[in-house]
Amino acid sequence: MRLLTAFLLLLLTFPAAAQKARTEGSGNAGRIRNGLYFGGVGAQIDGDQMSGYHKAGITGGLSSTVQLNSRWNVRLEVGYIQKGSRNRPDTTITQFPDLGANFQSMTSAQQQAYLAQFYQQQPRQWLRYRLNYVQLPVLVEYRGSEKVTAYAGVSFDRLLRATADYGYGYGPPLGSQFRQTDIMGHLGVELGFARRWSATMRLMYSLRDISSDGLGPDRYYFFATGRLGGFRNNLLSTTLRYYLSDRPTFKGQALFRRASDRSAPAPESDADGEPMN
Repeated sequence: MRLLTAFLLLLLTFPAAAQKARTEGSGNAGRIRNGLYFGGVGAQIDGDQMSGYHKAGITGGLSSTVQLNSRWNVRLEVGYIQKGSRNRPDTTITQFPDLGANFQSMTSAQQQAYLAQFYQQQPRQWLRYRLNYVQLPVLVEYRGSEKVTAYAGVSFDRLLRATADYGYGYGPPLGSQFRQTDIMGHLGVELGFARRWSATMRLMYSLRDISSDGLGPDRYYFFATGRLGGFRNNLLSTTLRYYLSDRPTFKGQALFRRASDRSAPAPESDADGEPMN
C-alpha cells in the first residue's frame, strides 16, 4: 500500500508541476502529458499445463508521461488489471477429486493446493484462475515518428484477490497459493490515430515465480524441460488511451509536426524592412 500511495501522490503532483511551469514561463509546460487508459487482456499462466490466452480480463488506469527530449519519454502508470488462466474447452467434468474425510480435515490452504494439483494433472478438466492486481508500471518510451511510440519497462503488481473455479463456480479467495507481489516485464507499441487518442498493444510477462508453497511440487513443472520454472503470468493487452492534453511539445515546439502545422517562412526583407520582390 505504501508503494501505491507513493505512485498516486506522484501522479497527482504532475499537473501541479505543469501549472507551475506555465506560471514561471519556463517553456516546459508541455513536457508532462496525463491520460486515461482502458482495454482488454488475454491471459494465461505458464506452468499450469493449460496453454493459450483463453482467460479474458480487463485493465484500466491513469498515466503521466514526462517528455525528456524530442525522442525519449518516461511514463508512470497506476491501474487495475485482471490476470489468470483457463482451460480451453468447457468440458463436462468426468473425474472428481476425493473429498472424503482426509479432505475435510485439511486447512483451507491445503484444500486449495490439493484441488489445484488434481486438476493440473488433468488439463482437459474444468479449471480457471482469476487474479486481480493493482499494477504500477514504469516505462521508457521511444518516439519513432509522430504516431508510433515503442516502449519497454517493468511493473510492480500487488495481488488484490485470487480465486479458482474447479467446475462449481469461483470459490472463496485462495490462501497462500500465489505471492502477493508480481514483478512483470513490459514490451509494447502505441499507435496514435487522433489528436488525443491512441491504441496500445502490450506483452507482459512475470519475471519471477508467482506461486508460493501452497501449489505443491507441480509449480516446478517447467524445470523438467529446461525452461523458466514455476508459475508465470503471461499477458497480451490492447488498450485505448485518451490524453488530457494535445500532442507533446518540447521547449514550446510541437514534436513531429505535420506539414500543415508548419507556418510558411517569413519573406526576406531589404534594408528598409520592405519585402523583396
